Amino acid sequence: MTNEVPLIFSRKLRIHFNREGLSQISGQPFYLWLLGISPILHLYAVNFGLVIDREVFTSCAVMLAATTIAFAVMNVLVGSRHKTACILSVASICFSLGGHLYLEVFLRKSLLVWTLAIAAFALFVMGVIYRSDKRKLFAAATFPLNLVSLALLAGSVTAIVSSYNDMSSFALIAVTNAPSSSRAKVADSTSHPDIYYIVPDGYPSDAWLDEAMGYDNSAFTRALEERGFVVPEHAQSNYGATMHSLASTLNMRFYDSNPTSMDDLDYLRLSVVDSEVAAYLQRQGYTYIQLMSHFFFPSSIADINRDFTPSGAIEIEVDPSDLSIAAFKNNSEEGAPELLDPRSSYKQSFVSLYLDTTLLRVLKSQVDKLFLRDEFMPYSMKDGERFLDTVANVAAIAFMPEATFTFAHLYKPHEPTVFNKQGDIIGKVFQPSAEEWLDELEFINSAFLEMVDAIIENSDNPPVILIQADHGSLFGKSRTADRRHIHFDVYAAAYLPEEYSLTPPRPFTLVNTFPLILNAIFDTDFELHPDRLFEVSSYNAAFDISDVTDLFLNK
Repeated sequence: MTNEVPLIFSRKLRIHFNREGLSQISGQPFYLWLLGISPILHLYAVNFGLVIDREVFTSCAVMLAATTIAFAVMNVLVGSRHKTACILSVASICFSLGGHLYLEVFLRKSLLVWTLAIAAFALFVMGVIYRSDKRKLFAAATFPLNLVSLALLAGSVTAIVSSYNDMSSFALIAVTNAPSSSRAKVADSTSHPDIYYIVPDGYPSDAWLDEAMGYDNSAFTRALEERGFVVPEHAQSNYGATMHSLASTLNMRFYDSNPTSMDDLDYLRLSVVDSEVAAYLQRQGYTYIQLMSHFFFPSSIADINRDFTPSGAIEIEVDPSDLSIAAFKNNSEEGAPELLDPRSSYKQSFVSLYLDTTLLRVLKSQVDKLFLRDEFMPYSMKDGERFLDTVANVAAIAFMPEATFTFAHLYKPHEPTVFNKQGDIIGKVFQPSAEEWLDELEFINSAFLEMVDAIIENSDNPPVILIQADHGSLFGKSRTADRRHIHFDVYAAAYLPEEYSLTPPRPFTLVNTFPLILNAIFDTDFELHPDRLFEVSSYNAAFDISDVTDLFLNK
């Protein structure tokens, strides 16, 4: 009995210290550090697979270090860790969201004004908190703020882990999409003409350029028609989103669900680059070339995945011995690294993307010039140099003796505007004026005409050339009440050798592009699908799709 009392006392003491320890931990304002890295991890989760992973962890480390230093200095001045955390949290939130909010709510060409306004607002709120003497209130707020910040962090981490697990099935699914019976490569000939599928992103029809922007694009259309192109005035995309549209076109079917365990967007990206059209043509002996845009993966079935860097074009290969998506080899000239960072061959800089969302957006171009340009780092999707190099490379493919199928997705005339009318690179204007957007369009049109002329001139046999947008554009002001219509009306033009005839039906939607082309060239009997239009709510809900055929179909 004498030993029982000390034992009970010892248990109570341990419980007391455990509770006291938990209370002290939960009372620490660690939310400040979590609020600093949560936006970074959220941005990574949203762009998983598209950015350089190591830069994410570097960004988190820099943010944690900067927060710690700022906290140590400010705490000396303020004398209260809870109050210090509240003051710095305001600064952290304004810093992390400043660039993103600018894109969402503010006016064009006013970034400096916006940056100064947000900085002034942050300083004002921080000053109010600094002058407040309600220290108990700041202490009381610590625990709920800790819980909120933990919940935000947990959500981002869960999304990242889920995306990472999905990647394990990527290579296995890619292998099943490979051509089952590839034959020997054949030469370009009248029976196996080169096929070019050129996709200008967000290029609306002539009718909609006139309706939405009062712009007459008929000179470009006449120039194509004079070269032998068929330009249907009524062409429409089946989806108002790039990945859905291209997956549907290149696989000659509709997409309404994801039958795999992969992330929805990864499934669509893979469907685009490892498509049924490409596989069919490879079975006919074609050489499949993907000119990469940084919007899609390298293809596991392509004969050539070509990317573009300041040092020139490089070729990316998937290592067939590795069942992960991490083994892409760089076949560039001597001096480049043999093995790139996992998937870095098509991933953009995370630091550059992150700066776009922060208050440092105003300094992004200077930071990019100082730190982010690498001789062998591929251009970003939005760089003007990528567009120029891709167009030039399309024209050069005509010299190849093989029968080729070339897929090139070009991020133009989609914003940001990067060219003036003369083709000079002017930087990235994310909210261009109508004049700036149309000036760039005129240059793009001239670049396409030069490309077409080079392809036709350099081809041993007349090729097939498709210039066909993935969707229209919401840029400009429309007099139509429901502007969603413009996202379906697309620019489409087709050039075929004289021995093949093509009369686009009316209605004509893009899902029937390759059934028409392949049936004409190879006398196949691919089925034409009903013309249906589907509205995609957002990429965050990729298969939340509504049938809007009755509203918008051009009959």
